Amino acid sequence: MVVESDSRARRDTQRTTELIATAETQLLALEHRVRSGRLKDPAKIGRAAQRILGVGRVGRLFDLEIGPGRFLYHYNEQAQAYERLLAGRYVLTTSLTPAQADTAEVVAAYRQLQTVENKFRVPKRLPATAAGEALDRETSPRSRRSLCVRRFDGNAHHPGSHHRRCTRSRA
Repeated sequence: MVVESDSRARRDTQRTTELIATAETQLLALEHRVRSGRLKDPAKIGRAAQRILGVGRVGRLFDLEIGPGRFLYHYNEQAQAYERLLAGRYVLTTSLTPAQADTAEVVAAYRQLQTVENKFRVPKRLPATAAGEALDRETSPRSRRSLCVRRFDGNAHHPGSHHRRCTRSRA
């Protein structure tokens, strides 16, 4: 099923706009290097462009013209229109039949799983607590997982007591 979310559409659109702006700034700098004659080899120009466009996967949104001592870029309007169409939409697949769960139930279950996933994300630096100090000392996936589970359960006063319940490492 295809799910559409207004908040996700805003987030996707903002992220894409930021990535395009960053890429464009770097592409302009590359264009300047080529025009000034500091970069002439088409292979080197292509590698430099790939380094720029490979970040954030915005390469599909630009078309490039590369030649000896020549570099131009333009927006790929068709790709950008497609990106706008996809913003805020994602696909959920399930093995449940429509009789077992309707679309709203599947989406609600997915969003609940997202909430649980978000609780298991441990920031690089926790607030200054016993768990945060322990995280600074302990960097193994097992110790991070243990602290993560304790934060989720709210049982930070029992070090290591819940790490056996977490079967998949998030660190």
